[in-house]
Amino acid sequence: MTSEGNASPTRYIADGLRKRNRFAQELIDSYATKHALMDIGVGFAGLVPGLAIPAMITSVGMQVPVIYKPLAKELAYIYLAEPRALRSISSISSLSPYLVSEGLLQYAVYIGQEFGVEFIKEIAGELIAEVGAGTIASTFIPVFGAVAAAGLDYYIANKMTRCVGRMVAIYFQNHMRWNIDRQATFETAKNFDGSLDDLRRIPYVEDSLARNVRMDIENMRSVGVDDSKIRANLRDREVPEDVIEAAFRSAGL
Repeated sequence: MTSEGNASPTRYIADGLRKRNRFAQELIDSYATKHALMDIGVGFAGLVPGLAIPAMITSVGMQVPVIYKPLAKELAYIYLAEPRALRSISSISSLSPYLVSEGLLQYAVYIGQEFGVEFIKEIAGELIAEVGAGTIASTFIPVFGAVAAAGLDYYIANKMTRCVGRMVAIYFQNHMRWNIDRQATFETAKNFDGSLDDLRRIPYVEDSLARNVRMDIENMRSVGVDDSKIRANLRDREVPEDVIEAAFRSAGL
């Protein structure tokens, strides 16, 4: 679900981008903690040999309406917040749909729907499989399996929440597009080890952010604003310096 041109919902996403990413990380951290604490007891299904992994995947799927969908929607409020509204908030406790213009709220609903039960269970299964056969096998041992499964459960809950959070951050910074598709974006998010600000190191994310800023540069140039004043305007709006430079470089600007 994307929109092009000057009416794009992500047109001003680079404004205050570091603040957006800081709030997004705080939100992801809070949901990761919440999810891990909710799920730590599920591992005790390991008391019945062989049930730990299916129970864990089922448990992760059950968290869709209380963890993944609300996390995605609240991240949308951060990334779609109008610049003036963004400047008015000082913490994630102030997050609300009112930060976003009414016409853009549909995009927050849409991104939440992208994280349905089947997709979440699928990627949870992938993460569990990557932990290693030895760890998974240990969950089949009575009693010891309960302890191993509880630890694995905590790890997967934390990893899953952070992967979903990074996916949403990539999606919005990438002009509201998945990279190729949702699964490919998950692979990127899963393997990415930097901060949300570091997502701009990904070439397609940098290109998308620069393209949005370039539209502003072109618009200001068209009414006779010189480059020094354009740069000053963008800096006042807290557009990151590297994004400004990338926008000027693109298309020979």
